[in-house]
Amino acid sequence: MKRNLGIAACVLVLSFTIGLVLQHGSRAPEPGAAKTSEARVRNDSPTGTVVYATFGSDSAVKPGDWKFCEAVPSGCRFPLGPKETRDLPTGGRYLNVNLSFDEAGSCAVTGTTLGEMTLNVVSDGGNFDTTDISMVNGWNADIQIEVSGGQPTLGPTNGLDSGVTTYGVFPNGCDLCVARHTVPCPWQTSCGTGNDGGPPCGCHAGTQYAPTPVCQVTGVPRGSVVTVVLLKH
Repeated sequence: MKRNLGIAACVLVLSFTIGLVLQHGSRAPEPGAAKTSEARVRNDSPTGTVVYATFGSDSAVKPGDWKFCEAVPSGCRFPLGPKETRDLPTGGRYLNVNLSFDEAGSCAVTGTTLGEMTLNVVSDGGNFDTTDISMVNGWNADIQIEVSGGQPTLGPTNGLDSGVTTYGVFPNGCDLCVARHTVPCPWQTSCGTGNDGGPPCGCHAGTQYAPTPVCQVTGVPRGSVVTVVLLKH
């Protein structure tokens, strides 16, 4: 009799366990789970560099989240050897960052080239994730930005006066893309307005809201890997 009761108890426990597994056990991910984007930096030049990261005040990813990145007043910095690649993890969070090489962004000498991105913007479902190359503050290195998934490459730049007809590049001083409206560096001169300027000013053709080609790429597909690539410095 004791033996039969033991068997019955085992059956009861087994049935209860199966029920829990069916209700709360391992399940496949929910269909349509949100994708998130990641960032990366690569040094294709033959010599090493120091990468400087400057974060937007609203960025959910902060300098302290990148343990390899030494804190500096502008954000953080880390070395990157020749032909080396470094992942810049977002953890699926909002990232607003500018990357530069050899120095933090400044107007010194001929200025600083910036690789800019805002990824995993919370409120828009990916429609307004952006990336661009900015020479608004001048130039100190040639770079390009690669977006995975067969998206067009931004750049490359080729010196201080390049980028006038290059996809994804704000040329030297062209804060409105098509004009030098409010130039940040004392050695730059204003030229044009939001409705004119263009190549005679060293900027893109078109208007501020319809430049040809675009300076900032908007709508980077969610789930992309955006890689800022150093070509020459």
